[in-house]
This record gives sequence, C-alpha cells and structure tokens, in this order.
Amino acid sequence: MKKTMMQMKSWLGKTVRRFAKEDKGQTMMEYVIIAVLVAAACTAAVIYFGRQNANQIAVAIKASAGDAKGAIESQEKGQSEAEKNADAAKEAAEKFGKAN
Repeated sequence: MKKTMMQMKSWLGKTVRRFAKEDKGQTMMEYVIIAVLVAAACTAAVIYFGRQNANQIAVAIKASAGDAKGAIESQEKGQSEAEKNADAAKEAAEKFGKAN
C-alpha cells in the first residue's frame, strides 16, 4: 500500500511540476479570461443603466448635430422617465417597509 501511495505522489508531483513549467498558452488564457470579465461587466452596466444612457446619448448626438430643440426634448423625456422610475422605486420601498 505504501509503495502505491508513493508512486501516486511521485506521479502527481511530476504532473504538477510539468504543468507548472509549461506556461506557453497560459498568458493568452489569462488575457482571454480578463477580456471575458470586462465584457460581462460592460454588458451588466449597459443592462443596468440602459435607458438612461440611451437618452443621454440621444441628447449628445442631437446637441452635437446642432439640433438644440431636439436635444432639449430628449433631455426632458429622459428626465420624466427617470422621475417616473424614481417614484415607482419609492412606492415599492414604502410597500416593502410596510410589509416588514
């Protein structure tokens, strides 16, 4: 039994040392993992801040194109949507507070 365990430890040790020495594709995989994490964070941010960002981008595009009236309308629309969302969140928080 001892001999078998020693052989396994030896085999496992050799395998671990071999993988530790081989770092040929390791750096590339690290960059791929980092890129995937950044992409996931960006996707989550866009989903979370989606409408508000879309309205702000519309305002910026219209303002840079010289359409001041359109930019003001887009900003007012975005602001009214934000106020509606804030009111809905406040009502939900009040309901949650009464429930507890």
